[in-house]
Amino acid sequence: MPRTVVDNISVESGKVGHGWIDIGELHDGSKVRLPLSIVSGAEPGPRMLLTSVTHGDEVCGLEAVKKIVSSVNPSSLHGTIIGIPVLNIPAFLYVGRYDPLNPYHEDMADIIKSGQIHPEAAMPHRVALAVHSKLLPQSDCYIDFHSSAAGSINYPRAIITPDWAKIDNELRKKCDDIGFASGFEILFHAKRVGWAGQYFNVDTSIEEKFHIPCLILETGGAPMIDGADELVRGATNVMKYLKMIPGAPVPGPKQVVTDRMIAIRASRGGILHMTVKLRQEVSKGDIVAKITDFFDNVIEEVKAPDKGIIVKIATQGFCSTGYRVAAMATPA
Repeated sequence: MPRTVVDNISVESGKVGHGWIDIGELHDGSKVRLPLSIVSGAEPGPRMLLTSVTHGDEVCGLEAVKKIVSSVNPSSLHGTIIGIPVLNIPAFLYVGRYDPLNPYHEDMADIIKSGQIHPEAAMPHRVALAVHSKLLPQSDCYIDFHSSAAGSINYPRAIITPDWAKIDNELRKKCDDIGFASGFEILFHAKRVGWAGQYFNVDTSIEEKFHIPCLILETGGAPMIDGADELVRGATNVMKYLKMIPGAPVPGPKQVVTDRMIAIRASRGGILHMTVKLRQEVSKGDIVAKITDFFDNVIEEVKAPDKGIIVKIATQGFCSTGYRVAAMATPA
């Protein structure tokens, strides 16, 4: 009977299996392993890779991967789901964004997305190597789950492969199609390599190297699992679009394509009072937050640098100079 094999884990068609991929050891000799779930469909079809927790405190996606694996019926699945609920185990155990044992505080997500991997380096590189050598080569579609960092919360958004990716028109269409199929309201589709206020990198190496469509789905905030159902809905919609499971994608609100994500930062330090909410539309110059001192004097009104939609807000009640109090998406 046909099987799905990933590393040392083998699962018969029409079955669900779980296992671990060995990565290395900590200084006490304990193993660092990646948890892996495989839903091996009874019928042939695409292989979808789902990953989460490249940032150790962003656990919303962990819950989403679990729910998808446990809810999909392998006997009616066309294709295979390969799910890794936690990629960054050391950071997850520490409940921190980065691996606390890596003195360089490297961002595992950036290493995986960029493909700039040093196989003999610390754990983030070794995990990235496993993803690039054992998972992506046998995947037909890749969805990575994220939430906002601790101290802030995201409005749901889908990040689509940007325009500058060196890919052919066929793959370009696949990347765009799965983004729209997710049903997420805010679709971020960058048109340029860099822009004023940019606060995260958008990389295209996976699409270019493995020639598969990739999608990032984000919602919620660390370290909460709230928002997992939204991630499940988005990935399930993509699976329906790809004919992996029965049914048609469930549409959400009218979709808005945006081409820039802009950080809005404080110039002063003090007590933070947000004056906007997630999904609120703002114009250039609108006040998004006020900062007060210990004597309740308003020392800064933080203003929107452009017209757009608020997609991230701070949840902590204080800030220092340069702190990101919000982020906005500008419609294309």
